[in-house]
Amino acid sequence: LQILVLMDYIKRENNFEILIDVDDENLFQALNNIYNFKKIKKNPKFGFKRRYIKNYLSIFLAFFKIFILSISFRKKNYQFNKNIFFSHLDQNYSFQSDPYWSNLFKKIDKNTFSVFLMDYEFFFKKKKDIKNIIYSSNFFTLKDFIVLVFKYLFVFNFRFQFNILKNNFKKDNKYLYYLTYDDFKKSISGAIFLENYYNNISINNFMNLNKNKSINKIFYLCEFHPHENFINFYKNKIKTFGFVHSSLRFWLMNYFFPKKMPKYGSYFNFPSKILVNSQICFQEFKNYYPKNILYKVEAIRNLNINSKLIKKFKNKKYKYDKTPLFLGDIQKNSTLEIIKMLNYNQKISKFYYKPHPDNNMQLKNFKKLKYISHKDFFDYAGKFKTLVFGSTSISLELYLLGKNIIIFKDDLNLNISPLFKYITKKFSDSKNMILLRNKTNKINKYFYLDKNLTQWIKILK
Repeated sequence: LQILVLMDYIKRENNFEILIDVDDENLFQALNNIYNFKKIKKNPKFGFKRRYIKNYLSIFLAFFKIFILSISFRKKNYQFNKNIFFSHLDQNYSFQSDPYWSNLFKKIDKNTFSVFLMDYEFFFKKKKDIKNIIYSSNFFTLKDFIVLVFKYLFVFNFRFQFNILKNNFKKDNKYLYYLTYDDFKKSISGAIFLENYYNNISINNFMNLNKNKSINKIFYLCEFHPHENFINFYKNKIKTFGFVHSSLRFWLMNYFFPKKMPKYGSYFNFPSKILVNSQICFQEFKNYYPKNILYKVEAIRNLNINSKLIKKFKNKKYKYDKTPLFLGDIQKNSTLEIIKMLNYNQKISKFYYKPHPDNNMQLKNFKKLKYISHKDFFDYAGKFKTLVFGSTSISLELYLLGKNIIIFKDDLNLNISPLFKYITKKFSDSKNMILLRNKTNKINKYFYLDKNLTQWIKILK
């Protein structure tokens, strides 16, 4: 997007000179492709070697992870219940703490489902033998690892794939190839390729154990990641359900498959049903998917938005802290930029900061900043009158609950807040602060919240 903005700016300028002052050869090649070396000076201080070293180190780490997983604990015999839920392993996983499915697990019989935990990221964690829980590493053996090494070194033709990819870019858009080169490299021959290979083999081996057809349905988090393609490869034998578990975000392009594209739906295996958790999501998805594969279910991650909580937040006698609370982003750069904007804003004397669970940055150089560490999110968030966000999805829930919301947009990053487009197109920045307050939007428009989970119970039968 920054390149497109630069191109648009240059079209309106006559005399200009560009100095590339970054250690990114692909960016330099992309600009050269656009301007044919005529108006670009190359900075001699390129750090090309760092990128290659980083790439090879990431490949080595990926092989190391997969090796550890291939020799980790595995059961001798596997018994599966009729419904399988895919989730992700974390430090202290349990059915009760599952961040995606726990509210549903509380409503259904534990003897009717099993959980398949993707464990690539937590390769170092010791696996526990827990009833109805299986791990992806259970289905990737040392033999599978040896086969992977042999194929990677002697069989896979990565150069051939790169050439096909490059030839598919039109001459006028060749710069796009250079801009996306590193991402393609990771996916075709790098660390991401190795992770996808591991997931592919483990899922395939798991599916092959279902010869007695004990598994009826598979539920997974629908984000159109590569491993979902592997799951849906078996949808003719087992019904698969992809659950859109979070708020829909305008800038997340992974959900959008233009129907006018040639071979629509052929390059990705869609599930038997896509489960949507809101009216907005349903209406949006109708533009990109066949209507017959869409099915409405309750937003099980958002059931904490209940009438009792709404009444509490709207209680005029409730004492609020007028100091703003910033709930940090998962991205470190974005979080740091927003903290700088708050810290240097003349109208703010102090602010509280609650780090994102997956981005616990320790910041000591900001005098106005006060840390908060509290596990019960809605308990402490409810005590503040004004809440500050970047792109965190929880901002939509607190907006619907009637809180004063400020969404900051830093200068360098796309803000993928769920409030963009569906609530507002204006965000706050270092110069302007815009306060958002819900006066007309109804919660049912954004989340289906039947606490009895009627639609889920129907589809699980």
